[in-house]
Amino acid sequence: VNDEERRAIERRAVGLGLAAARLAFVPYRRGDDAYNRARYALVDVALDTMPYTGGDTTAAALDAGVPVVTRVGARHAERLGYSILMHLGLTQTIAHTDDGYVELAVRLATDRAFRDAVRTDVARAMADPAATDPVRYARALEAAYERALAERAAASGS
Repeated sequence: VNDEERRAIERRAVGLGLAAARLAFVPYRRGDDAYNRARYALVDVALDTMPYTGGDTTAAALDAGVPVVTRVGARHAERLGYSILMHLGLTQTIAHTDDGYVELAVRLATDRAFRDAVRTDVARAMADPAATDPVRYARALEAAYERALAERAAASGS
């Protein structure tokens, strides 16, 4: 974030009752993957925000073993985090209401045993080649397209 964005975030956080001293801004370094990945060691929980949920940022947090809380929305942009978590079988941090989202975030922040269990589940899911192998994923997606086209052809009588 630039200085103006940082000040805006600080004002917003302070306005919501958070002390500015509790905020930490860790810079992103373009092209330095090792550094950027290491930043996640500072993170206990990633909050997938609405109305535009994370794609790359959600995947990066999960790849670093960080639990992600998402709120399922109605539009595509509101469902990316949900889709990623469902694909990985990580349903315990998916909320369907605003209150549920807040409850999950607070529980992960305050319940170390729950957070550790979710971290273990994230690590297990991310280590599964069935979920993270891009070639395997592409083949499964191709097969799904072929099934959808075949079903469509059968339904139209072609």
